[in-house]
Amino acid sequence: MILYENGKWGFNAAQGWRGSVFPRALIMAVPNAVLAYLITDQHGEFSDTTQDAAKYARSILTIFTSVLTYILYGRARNAYSRWWEGGTLLQQTRGEWFNSYSSLLAFVTADSQREGEIEAYQHML
Repeated sequence: MILYENGKWGFNAAQGWRGSVFPRALIMAVPNAVLAYLITDQHGEFSDTTQDAAKYARSILTIFTSVLTYILYGRARNAYSRWWEGGTLLQQTRGEWFNSYSSLLAFVTADSQREGEIEAYQHML
């Protein structure tokens, strides 16, 4: 377990490197960014056909991102809806069990005069 120090204003936990995904992300991102810069720098000026291809690729990427965002939003919304429905059903089940146990305690007594009523109620369950 990682113990976080909040500091005076509570910002240290948000800025900490221990337990964060940023170091691993930087290990992957920085070499790729440097490689992309070097390839672009070595290539020099781009021709008109290369720029047209880049515009085409950008439009394809925009469409792909839009579709992916729409799909992920729908899935997240469905998952959240199911989570709330599960919580609601769990509370409803808890309430029904509580009511049934309360009924058992209310109708079962050690009074010997009501033995007939108690036995009839127990057989009804």
